[in-house]
Amino acid sequence: MFPSFFLIVIIFILKLTNQIDSHPAPACHGLLIGTQYSYSYRSSLILNNDDNLEPAGFKLEGQVTIKNIWQNNEAYLAAIDLKQFRFHPRESMRKRFVSDGPVINHWPIVLAHIEIGNGEVKNLFIQNNEMDSKIHIESTHLNLVIAILNALRNKKGTKLVWYDWEQNNQILVRKYRSQDRINSSRSSLLSPLYEEEWIMESKLASDHDITEMVSGWQNITFGSKIYPKAHSKLFANFDLKLIDQKHDVSTSLRITKAESISEAVNLFGEYLGNKKMINLGPGHFRSEKKCCKPHFCGEIDEFVHNYREALSEDKALATNSMSLAHLRLLTYIHVNQAQLKRQQIASLLNKYAQTRLTDGNILSILLDVIATSRHPESMLAALDFLNLPKCRSEERVKDCERFLMVIAVSGSAVANMGSSFAATHSLSLNQLINLFIPLVSNHNNNDEWADERVYHSFLMTIASLLHSYRVYIKSIENQNHPNITVNLAYSEHHNKNFLDHISTEDSVQSLIEGFIQSNSDSINLLKHNQKFSSFAEKVIKHLQNGLDRCKNTECRIVYLGALGNLRILSKHGVFNTLKNYSLNSGKRESVAAMKAIRDCVQFEAENDRLLDNEKLSTRLRRFLLRIVYDSEIETTSRLIGAELLANHIDRDGNLTIELVQHLDRFPSELATMIWKRAVIKVLSKHRKRSENWHLHSKILSGSSASFRYVMAQSQFANASYGVFLELLKGKLPKETSFNFDISQNDLYQDIITVGLFARGLQSFAGQDSSEQDSNDLDREQEEEPTLAGMTLKVMDQQLRPFLFFSSTSELMGHVWSGSASEPTPVFRANLLLADYFDIKPLINGFLVEQSLKGIFSLNLKGEIQISLWNRNSHSNVQTSGAVLFQGSQEIFFTSDLQTSARKLFSFGGESKLDFITDFDFYSSPFRICIQITQPEFIFRHNTRKYEQLYSKDLHRRIHRRSYKIPAKSYILNRDNSEMCALMNEPETGLEHPNLDIF
Repeated sequence: MFPSFFLIVIIFILKLTNQIDSHPAPACHGLLIGTQYSYSYRSSLILNNDDNLEPAGFKLEGQVTIKNIWQNNEAYLAAIDLKQFRFHPRESMRKRFVSDGPVINHWPIVLAHIEIGNGEVKNLFIQNNEMDSKIHIESTHLNLVIAILNALRNKKGTKLVWYDWEQNNQILVRKYRSQDRINSSRSSLLSPLYEEEWIMESKLASDHDITEMVSGWQNITFGSKIYPKAHSKLFANFDLKLIDQKHDVSTSLRITKAESISEAVNLFGEYLGNKKMINLGPGHFRSEKKCCKPHFCGEIDEFVHNYREALSEDKALATNSMSLAHLRLLTYIHVNQAQLKRQQIASLLNKYAQTRLTDGNILSILLDVIATSRHPESMLAALDFLNLPKCRSEERVKDCERFLMVIAVSGSAVANMGSSFAATHSLSLNQLINLFIPLVSNHNNNDEWADERVYHSFLMTIASLLHSYRVYIKSIENQNHPNITVNLAYSEHHNKNFLDHISTEDSVQSLIEGFIQSNSDSINLLKHNQKFSSFAEKVIKHLQNGLDRCKNTECRIVYLGALGNLRILSKHGVFNTLKNYSLNSGKRESVAAMKAIRDCVQFEAENDRLLDNEKLSTRLRRFLLRIVYDSEIETTSRLIGAELLANHIDRDGNLTIELVQHLDRFPSELATMIWKRAVIKVLSKHRKRSENWHLHSKILSGSSASFRYVMAQSQFANASYGVFLELLKGKLPKETSFNFDISQNDLYQDIITVGLFARGLQSFAGQDSSEQDSNDLDREQEEEPTLAGMTLKVMDQQLRPFLFFSSTSELMGHVWSGSASEPTPVFRANLLLADYFDIKPLINGFLVEQSLKGIFSLNLKGEIQISLWNRNSHSNVQTSGAVLFQGSQEIFFTSDLQTSARKLFSFGGESKLDFITDFDFYSSPFRICIQITQPEFIFRHNTRKYEQLYSKDLHRRIHRRSYKIPAKSYILNRDNSEMCALMNEPETGLEHPNLDIF
């Protein structure tokens, strides 16, 4: 009896051992099979800033059950069920909502395939309705599941993580702190300020490998770099606590005995009632589907009509109302991007083209909005409407040039934003280039364009877009974002909508290929660099071929300016091309080529590529030394060469210090400018002084001026202006420029530079060659055609030069015809300063949508009056502008469209700046007085907080701040002040025929 019993026991033990071998005990691998773990979930969200006023936000509570239903040696399958979830008012709310949100119990169970070794989620599965091929899972549900699984994870594995992982016995701490982008010298001042910090602390069980409790908090600050007071702060916290643990045999035992993960998933579907299980992939956060806000739900025609007064260019350009209306229309396009069709936009443009004379030219503003939005359907409609190669009438030529200019600046703004999800509602830079690149052929197709000015503006624009694309690639190389993916729920529908209505033209087919790429390819640097190289080679060859075929100076200057916009110096023979035109061409071509070289060198130096390229540095050094010391070279070219040599090539300062010894051989005005723009900085850097009396009193005796002063200063950023005034002997103006920029520490952002140039006016001013010294009797003083014009650089993008007159007869014709008796617009547009959009997953399972947009409404106009009798002139270049930035952080839910929290901030103002020049050329030396004045204006900073909890009532709080900025007259230098005092005597005046040429 005893042996039989003993044999039976042995057989039973062997069977049990065999059973254990086929299904390893899960005690070492986390959740026990057949055991259900219940956790309580609590989280709160607060949006606020530093004003210590009532915030916006809410709470969410619920229960989470997790059960291991299948396992092998490598992974296990966990069923996650979220129940009793409910939104509640935040604790600090002064005015309570009517009631809490409803209880959410309809979310289906989600299966998670989890690796044993590192706790990573490999795939998620969910039941699907066989009658519907679409995968039905609410974004809120999916995001909470992913966040909860990540919070409960307690194994690091062998892979690197982007956050800190610290474990001490049963306490696990995970934390992350972002690098403040404001400290990066490679980041634009116009890009958003972003700071993030979070900590999750977990308590692990002592007897087996599960997490008993997790608590965490997260802070995100999102705002503006140039005015950090305008920001939004998000605070989120959450905790998961194990409240129950019990054996549960409700699931079928067949599942635990499945041979594979796929069989276990299918068996679980049968357990749910013969449901088909769908694979969701590794589990990415999914954006919430945003409901249309009432203000943006109507038709676009009605929306434009409601803002018709603020969108009237003649009435509202460069005002706060115009900037606000532009931003709201931009938001409308982004909100309704999937619904807007090409035909709708075309109809809208045609309607306002017929009424532009009576409605204050709303059409031009609509084209600005389309160019800043870069919305695919709208862009195609605008290009159909304009038909760039066929622009003929003067009015249509202005429309086409302006559209191209705004596109160029928009590309620069997008590049400054770095990597964001803006491309989900807009064309990205490579897609914009795909749209325009078919217009660049291998032969010179200038003759195929109806107007040469439009073609020249197109060349400047395509070059600017290529440079912006290069800047964007550089920004994503330097970014240090966590490797988190957010799938945009509406992107697939948007792409389909776009493709269904796209043209079959060649210029659009290339756009399709770029547009249908997934967001995951946006960080593929190899593809971006390959595309850029292909684009750049084609455009450079086109510009070089066109440059050789140019028949006049104006054409060559445009092509050289386009090469400068590219900012590529060391490839495809660009340096040799610019070098040849600097040395062996006309005076204006030489200056244009040197300016292009300066743009290229400055970009290379800013990105630390110049010093790394020893071969290029050596070639540049030899070339610049030749330019500087060759008396036959145009003086402006020699000045640019000296600047580049001192600031970027001469590392130890020896070449610049040696240059000082030869300044006595230079024309006095040129020597003076070289000293001010090149030498002083080098001497200061190397702590050397020059006390040579002869040098300062005799050689550096010119009246040319160059300086940069702070216009407005705060603890955050400086707004500065710079003046450049190059004179010929006798104080006859040659090149004058005024620029406005903002800076902060090592960050610098050029906003606008206005340059005026004149040639061949010596005889008109009555200059006598006997009054010149021997140093000035060089090539510079040879007779040149009489001309004057303006150059414009906006957001560091060079635009096509404007000529006021190009001959003496044209100049005199203006005098006697009295043309342009009133101030005449030179450049008018609404320009994009910022367009950032991002969706950030939070550690508690929510998503925050962050946005920053900026608009610069600009009206540049001027007038010049010349008295032939008194031989004096008065000119005024007036720059009117309105800047508006709007940013926001917002949280909303697909599961409850009546629950949301939003913090919005905005700041800006409108102002004017007058650049007044009085010139007296009655006798030599001539007298010139420059004045810069700014009237009083108001700077506004507003914040808005919105919250809504399962109610149609939207609770809002608005806080407005206004700061009065007093009127100012900006000082230039002592010589200018003395000359202004001398010229503003009572007898000075204008009495005879006036010339108005703007």
